[in-house]
Amino acid sequence: MGIRQALERKKNLSVCLAVALIVLGIGAIVWQAMHMNPDTRKIVPNEFFTDDDGKTYFGAPHTNYAPFDHNGKEAVKAIVYECDGKKFVAYMERYTPEARQVMVAAAGSAASQAPATPGKPAAGKSPEAIARANVSVSVGALRDVSMNGRELKRPGDKEWVRVTNRQKTLEIQTVTCPAGKGPPSPVFP
Repeated sequence: MGIRQALERKKNLSVCLAVALIVLGIGAIVWQAMHMNPDTRKIVPNEFFTDDDGKTYFGAPHTNYAPFDHNGKEAVKAIVYECDGKKFVAYMERYTPEARQVMVAAAGSAASQAPATPGKPAAGKSPEAIARANVSVSVGALRDVSMNGRELKRPGDKEWVRVTNRQKTLEIQTVTCPAGKGPPSPVFP
């Protein structure tokens, strides 16, 4: 006797089995959703940074607005490429002091408006986080800062270049491999 004939003979059992499987599936989805960490981006390295002018680089969460203190040194965002199997920092990026202040204030404001994570009370915020949360940042200011409040520099260069200097910015962002080594490939954490 086949499965089909057995299911037709015992329709009540078949319906109960189907409903149980559906409930089990929905339960699994709900369980996963409840146990997901919404702040994964804050702990998973998703940007490269350097604190030694591009000689080396390390991964860290994007919530570090460059420049920031890393082991007593100033760390900036590192844009990493690969040519012929060799990875290198092609150029670095940081916010101007004014732009960084706006970005930190905006991040603090967004964090204060986000619902508290279950099991983690909002009362444990640092005084700095509370102060940042009280600063209001307009969308226009945030857009302007993200577009025009950054500076770029190649490893070894002495001066940082504002992104508003379009010609020099384009030169810095144009990454090439040594002759015959093929096209450069961006590297992501």
